[in-house]
Amino acid sequence: MTSGWAELPLELLLQSLETFDSHSEQRYPVLLACALVCRPWALCAQAILFRRVIPRVGRYTSISRHSVNQLVAVLATETPRADFLARHVHAMGLHIGIDVHYRGDDEQHADLDSLSRLLKACPQLRELSITQAALAPPGNVFNTYQMQRIRDHPSMVRLKLKADCNPPAIMYQLLHAWPGLHELDIVAWTLSPTPTNLPPRCSLKSVSAATYGDPSALLAAAAPDVKRLACGLNSLGCISRISHSLKELTVDCTYPLRTLGDEARVADMLASCCALEHVDFQCAAICPATLLDALPATVTWLRIQCTVNATLLANLLRRRPNLKHVEVDMLTVRFRHDYTDLRQVCASSNVRLSRTQEVVAV
Repeated sequence: MTSGWAELPLELLLQSLETFDSHSEQRYPVLLACALVCRPWALCAQAILFRRVIPRVGRYTSISRHSVNQLVAVLATETPRADFLARHVHAMGLHIGIDVHYRGDDEQHADLDSLSRLLKACPQLRELSITQAALAPPGNVFNTYQMQRIRDHPSMVRLKLKADCNPPAIMYQLLHAWPGLHELDIVAWTLSPTPTNLPPRCSLKSVSAATYGDPSALLAAAAPDVKRLACGLNSLGCISRISHSLKELTVDCTYPLRTLGDEARVADMLASCCALEHVDFQCAAICPATLLDALPATVTWLRIQCTVNATLLANLLRRRPNLKHVEVDMLTVRFRHDYTDLRQVCASSNVRLSRTQEVVAV
């Protein structure tokens, strides 16, 4: 009896979504009923009811190919009922390629054909998150027919890409296909040059580049007026291209700059960011003092998620009267009065010093 449900259509889910308004308070009882009566489809039901299509996760990172096929069958069949369901989907997360950690019947993730069908089927989709593993040519890029399906998506504004080594080859295809794209998050070992035959048609306002590569070419092509940037310390030289527009900067300081010359050069670039307001230093044992000193006078909000010397911070606040909000994870002090002096500077300058977790004497 249980196995028979797997072959049945999603009648309960379909009728429920057609019966109840999308803002109805009865959505949660409907979800429970779907899960109890039609268990094999429960995860697809949850994904659609909560407007997030993320197929089930199996052993390790494996995502069932069968789950992806279910989603294609439910959302991309070009029927009135499928169109109704697809309009509920606002976010989608998929793995594409092959799961290198798991060998079995479900080792194959979604392919680009399934992805293109789902993208075409969901006109209200605003956010796409893709994790790519072990894709090889020619299956690592959209073909002509697949590009026709995804071109000029009416609602897409945010794209997240995570690659096993190099950036997904589809990245520049998507930047070319979606002129309305505003946000890009990329996790990859390096960044490839912008293809001359696929110039980005979008103008990104937010870019997060977790990569050892230099994002300068990407910013020049797809984000010349970017407002928010997150990157590694050794990629910070890219801000020279966007110093006129950058307002929010997040710097991963895990790996220090290679030479003192690099540090001075980057500090000069940071000082030239005339529109910068929010700065966040992350993931380092000690916050780079040179970069703190180089913060432009326009910065009003500062978060330091690493260790900083209390005296250094107090001197910075004295020189930066516009700095009104400071968050610090850990302070180091040489003498007890160093911390007292910092608090007095904050009080006299009306600076809000928050999230200080620990004071360590050195």
